[in-house]
Amino acid sequence: MSSTVHVVRHGEVHNPEKILYGRQPGWRLSERGQEMAQTIGEWSKVLDLGALHVSPLQRAQETAAPIAAA
Repeated sequence: MSSTVHVVRHGEVHNPEKILYGRQPGWRLSERGQEMAQTIGEWSKVLDLGALHVSPLQRAQETAAPIAAA
């Protein structure tokens, strides 16, 4: 039996001051980042995902939400 692991990075973050935010909480996706998340959510509908592991950071949660909904 084989498994496939899909690794997805969060979408674009709203960061007009170009701050290195690293692991800081509270950084949300930009409008473009939301579109990216919706796109990956649509893409993931054809996958048979056994599990979804997501960082607790806001930007990661916002990116994963459309995948979880699919």
